[in-house]
Amino acid sequence: MRKLFESNSYVLESEYEVVFLRNKITGETVVVGDHYGDPTCGYISDDETHCISCGAGVIVYFMRNVNLPYSYDKQESQWVEFHRNEMEIAAINYENNDYVFYDEDGRVLDIRIEIDRK
Repeated sequence: MRKLFESNSYVLESEYEVVFLRNKITGETVVVGDHYGDPTCGYISDDETHCISCGAGVIVYFMRNVNLPYSYDKQESQWVEFHRNEMEIAAINYENNDYVFYDEDGRVLDIRIEIDRK
């Protein structure tokens, strides 16, 4: 497993194209994403309400019910996808209350996502 990000309670990891969220206390793991060509980076929000995986697009997985596994061919309120298979995201930062995405050359990508933290 490759670690993408770690918070106080969770680890966001990938193996091949699949992204997993592992609870550090219970050890329970759930699939939270799947990126063609392997995920490149990830992030877990400070309040642990959602996690983000990037690679071929962006997947935001809401952590209110971490027992529902992500499925590529299914639409659920548990996750939302952006620019799926349209662009390659190499890095993510959280700054000034906003997510900033970068390509492999370090250029900022024009991706805007809004996340309801309620």
